[in-house]
Order: sequence, then C-alpha cells, then structure tokens
Amino acid sequence: MGFSTRAPLFRAAGAMVLAVAAFLQASAPAHAHNPQGGQGAAASYTSSTGSYDIPAVALTDMNGATALLSDELGSAEPILLEFMYTTCATICPVLSATLADVQETLDGQGIRARLISISIDPDHDSPARLLEFAAQHGARETWHLFTGRPADIEAVQKSFNAWNGAKANHLPLVYIRPSPGAPWLRLEGFASAEEIVDEFHRTIPH
Repeated sequence: MGFSTRAPLFRAAGAMVLAVAAFLQASAPAHAHNPQGGQGAAASYTSSTGSYDIPAVALTDMNGATALLSDELGSAEPILLEFMYTTCATICPVLSATLADVQETLDGQGIRARLISISIDPDHDSPARLLEFAAQHGARETWHLFTGRPADIEAVQKSFNAWNGAKANHLPLVYIRPSPGAPWLRLEGFASAEEIVDEFHRTIPH
C-alpha cells in the first residue's frame, strides 16, 4: 500500500496499545478482526454498521471558523471520523497517528477523503490547541479538527454511541461513511492504518 515510514511525535505508543487493548476481550460487537490469526487470540478491532441521528449543533474548527456538524458530515466526499482530545496520553495518540498514515495512503492513491476529529475536551481544546495537534500529526487540508460547547460535544458522542462518561474512559473508535445517507462503518479497537484503508475500500463503491 506504500505506507509512510515517518514517525510522528506520538508514534512510539506500542506499550500504550497493550495497556488498553484488554477491553476488546470483554466486548465483542458484530465482527471481530484478528490479522494474526490463531485460535484464542484477541481481535485487534471489531466492526459494525449503523445509522446515526446527527444533532443540530455548530462546532468550531481549528482555524476558529464555525460550521454546522450536519454540513460537515453531509459532504459528498467519503468521511473518516474519530473522537479525541489533545492531552490524551493513551488512545488518542495511537488513533491520530494511524489516521495520519491513512490520510497519506489515500492521498497517494489519488483518493480525496475527509477526516474529522472531534475533541471531547472542549474546555481545554481551543482552536489553537487543535491547530497545534494537527501540525504534530501532519494534518493536510482535508483533515478538520473541531471543538465546541461541552453540551454539544456530549450530544455528538451520544448520537454516535460513543459516550462513555469521563473523557478518560472513551473508547478507540473510527467511523467510516462512504457517501451521504449511507450507513456508517464503526471500527472499535486498534486497527492498523492498512486495515482501515482496506475497510475503507470495502465500504466505498468503486
């Protein structure tokens, strides 16, 4: 697939993955994926599909511009979405570094997809903080990071069945939406960049 060999600031996170991957053994949504195979081995991620009612909220992007979330998610471009916060030291660095590789790979394949990261720590994550985080992860023009009012951020998480109370309890989730009105593919766990790209291609009609 031609993945980049660059190492973003937080790429050395293998130990963190091991620390949080145990939850996968406790919950098993629709389809479990274990690229290593082997009987009894824990899946690295699980996948399921669903439709979500997007709340009518306005969020603020990393440049300070306000946008309706429904407009952002209504884009004709395929969308990959994650929830994160900039001071997270476990899940977020892993997922965001992975999405940076996904972005690079899709761009190299000539595919324009929109990446959306929504902070679940709006009290701390100002547009300036998000802009710094974006720079650390090599975000390109199609990667948009958002913050907003705490009540609105909570509503968005709940709409995606991603609300888990305190921010430190959030799950490793990536959502893929192939086209407006299509069901979302939800990946829970630590799929690699290559696995996410493969799921993307299985989801997106060619």
